[in-house]
Amino acid sequence: MKYLALVMVVLLAGCALPPPTPLATLDDRRVVEEKRLPDGAARIYLFVGEGVYGLKPKEPCNFFVNNAMIGVGNYDMFVVADLEPGRYSFHWQYAETNTYFSSVPLELELRANDHVYLLARTVDASTAGSQWFGLIGGLLGTKFHYVMQQIPAEGPALVQQKQLSAFNASLKGTVR
Repeated sequence: MKYLALVMVVLLAGCALPPPTPLATLDDRRVVEEKRLPDGAARIYLFVGEGVYGLKPKEPCNFFVNNAMIGVGNYDMFVVADLEPGRYSFHWQYAETNTYFSSVPLELELRANDHVYLLARTVDASTAGSQWFGLIGGLLGTKFHYVMQQIPAEGPALVQQKQLSAFNASLKGTVR
């Protein structure tokens, strides 16, 4: 009976962990670090920042360009994609959807040879009036937004610090 209980604890403990995020190949990492771009392409780098109240998110995050999912990252990893010049909409969400979060897309115009660094974060979007109804009103009125922001100064350092989860060189010409 002791062994059955131990087996059950081990099996259930595995269910509590998020699935691992795959890593890109070393060749992909080298291309990204050398900043080599195909002719006429722009490159985006997508990172996951701290969550609400400065917490490091443990859940994987899905990144989207024009509503097409292009990769999965987490706090220690990032996603890279090459795109044709043009106007794009970027957003993200946790892999496990949450009704307390809504996504706010970031619209950007990309030019040839651009290197754009984006940080995914969550921000508190609670209504100020919800706190008038005490703790219950505050909890029921709490909403969060998934937002993307440009981080041109910090981006190159993050490429060196974090692991590459996905490199989508083939997106050039496919995401519109």
